[in-house]
Order: sequence, then C-alpha cells, then structure tokens
Amino acid sequence: IFFTGCNKDSQVNAFMKEFETVTTEISDNLEAGKIDEAKKIFDKEKKPLKEKWFVIRGVWSFQVSDSVKKQMKTDPEENMKSVVTSANKAMEKYPTQATKIQAIVNDLSTLLK
Repeated sequence: IFFTGCNKDSQVNAFMKEFETVTTEISDNLEAGKIDEAKKIFDKEKKPLKEKWFVIRGVWSFQVSDSVKKQMKTDPEENMKSVVTSANKAMEKYPTQATKIQAIVNDLSTLLK
C-alpha cells in the first residue's frame, strides 16, 4: 500500500500525453506551413513542460513503475521522430523557412534533457 500511494505513474502518463499533444500540434503546423504558429506553441508550452519534466526526473528512479519508465523512454522518441518527419517535409515545401523550422526542432529536442 505504501508504494501504491507514492506511485507517480499517472503524473508521468499525464506529462507524456501533454508532450504528445504539443508535438502533434507543432508537427501539424509545420506541415501546414504555419512556422510562426508552431514556434508560438513551443514558446507557450516550453516552460510548463520543462517544469513538469524536472519534477518527473526527481521521482523517476523510485516512484515510477518499470512499464511506465520504458514507455517514457520510447514515447517521447516517437513523438520527436514525427516532429522531425514533419520538419523535413516543411523544409522541402518551404525552403526559405528552413532555419526557423530547424530551430524549433532543436529547441524541442533539448526540452527533455
């Protein structure tokens, strides 16, 4: 019972869902050529996501189940792969925006470090 009360799986799962939502919104905007909108989404969500990630890292080793730890390693990677794919498509369609697009991807990739 003690471990159940201290388990942070739901908190981690909520964070992963939020991160997925943000990366999907960014990907969709990149592909639609709405580069400035994608940047606005990142700028708006950066601080809250980073703060939540900091808390999660603090409880990672002892308050999160093994299955959620595994998921936490794979899900964000998949989300980032989608962003990179969208960014590559956007850079092909909108080559004059390539620098902005790459900056968004770089900023997003450092968020969970």
